[in-house]
Amino acid sequence: MRALLVVTVPAAQLRRAHFAESLLVELCSVAGPVLVSVLVVAGGPVAALAGMAALSLLGALLMRAVPPLRPAPVRPAGLLPPRDTQLVSLLVLWVGLAYGLLMANVPQRMAEYGLDSGASGWFTAALPAGACLGGLVVSARPLPRHRALRTTLALLLVSAVLAVPSGLAADALGYAVGLFAAGLLMVPLNGLMATEIEGRMGLRRRAEAFSYFGSASVAGGAGATSWPGRSTGGSIPPASGCSRPSRSWRWPWSWAPRSSPVPAGGAGRSVPHI
Repeated sequence: MRALLVVTVPAAQLRRAHFAESLLVELCSVAGPVLVSVLVVAGGPVAALAGMAALSLLGALLMRAVPPLRPAPVRPAGLLPPRDTQLVSLLVLWVGLAYGLLMANVPQRMAEYGLDSGASGWFTAALPAGACLGGLVVSARPLPRHRALRTTLALLLVSAVLAVPSGLAADALGYAVGLFAAGLLMVPLNGLMATEIEGRMGLRRRAEAFSYFGSASVAGGAGATSWPGRSTGGSIPPASGCSRPSRSWRWPWSWAPRSSPVPAGGAGRSVPHI
């Protein structure tokens, strides 16, 4: 999708368009969980699936108005990104993994606050809501490409610090605020890495560039989604019938197991969490 910006946006606005596109993605991430929660309450899972199908069909119809993108002049030399874009691709994967872990951990935290797992949709929207605020700032004033990798690393460190409160939150409100803060730099990071990988590969190979970008991002998110399942033995603890877990340090950007309440019939066993 990013590759099509070159045929829909004036060249002078292309860099800003990357940050604006990341902002729109996060806006959808806020509206999506809320919409699904409303549809499930109103009509059950079937209503939610029907809404998703309708929106997908609408998106496909709107894509017909987008001008075609001309093919790249050369074929890719292999499956891996070119050498000068491999570091950017690794950073994209890391960002996808880090933010994905925060999102994937939300349902498991609901029991800690005495909430049903169905409430996780509202908390899941908190992180992209913070990303929207950060996205509004960088869409108005895009980050320059000068020393982009150093800026990206600095933003990653700040993001790690902003993620700490969500891991230490003692109540549901504090957790929601922590997720909001953790998402503030998501759009700046995505926009900065998108413009960097485009600048390194050039406009004529931008479809290939964003194929690498998208693959790395999806791979990071997929790894984050599967991690909680492995750490809990393939299941998420139920929201009811559990005593409140003991408070322990949890660094949100790395995996550190902690014990959950001992399940019935499983004396002596513990189920690790993120």
